[in-house]
Amino acid sequence: MPDQLPPTSQDELSPIARERRDAMLPTLLAEVRRVRRRRTATRVASIAGACFLISGVLALALLRTSQPPSVRPLVKAQTLPTPGEGIPAPSTTRSVQIEIVQGSPDILERLSLRTPSLVRVEYINTDQALALLQSTGDRYGMIEIAGRVEFQLIAQR
Repeated sequence: MPDQLPPTSQDELSPIARERRDAMLPTLLAEVRRVRRRRTATRVASIAGACFLISGVLALALLRTSQPPSVRPLVKAQTLPTPGEGIPAPSTTRSVQIEIVQGSPDILERLSLRTPSLVRVEYINTDQALALLQSTGDRYGMIEIAGRVEFQLIAQR
């Protein structure tokens, strides 16, 4: 008769079943307390971790917004030439100005070059590069390894 439920009343249990139940009760209660403590500790740790994460994000946001952005321009404003004047020649004396920029919405506009570039890029092949190096009077050799070309000085003049 496996479909029948076991008796639940104290009177219906046999003395051996009552003894067995009484022996199991302290072990089961200890297991329930352990599971409850672990579940509570997990909840506390989760809440503490969430609070720590939120406080870190807030602190980071406050630190970033507390510093005022640098508003003064890096370069003096130049007047644009009239169409008849043309673009003035770049000056031969250049001064280097180094400034730490923390953040500004108009940083790209302030730091972008407005004059035509003085750098000219010309691609040459390895034979032309080797001939150009040897035109200095020194002897150079070319080493190619895995698609990478290196020029090595063989003899100086």
